[in-house]
Amino acid sequence: MVKKLTKLLAVCAPLLSIYLGYQMWFGFKYTGGRADLPPETITALQYALEHPGSKAILFWPIVLFLISAIGAIGAWKGKRALVWIIVIFLMILSVLGMWSIGFLVFHLAVLFLVIGIFLTYSARKVKD
Repeated sequence: MVKKLTKLLAVCAPLLSIYLGYQMWFGFKYTGGRADLPPETITALQYALEHPGSKAILFWPIVLFLISAIGAIGAWKGKRALVWIIVIFLMILSVLGMWSIGFLVFHLAVLFLVIGIFLTYSARKVKD
């Protein structure tokens, strides 16, 4: 039962990262404009495409999807070490990005933490 639940959560991880990427690109809003015009609100994706120095907004959702896909494959195959490395990486990323994307990354980190706990529990249950 724990292995089936682990595999179900592993399938949900890339889907969650797609949702988080959507939130990063379209959920964050920037309000600005010129002094002679009324302020306008644009999405983070529009802001990144219009301002050459803001390409990190395009980068992080793709990285999170790739990391979650690798972690999901590792969880599906029962690779505990890979899942725990991803948990540590995502937790560090969520702390370092606390004032920007950290809260969104934290959801993915907690999901992989649960997957890691389930994988460790199922591996110990097999040994007993």
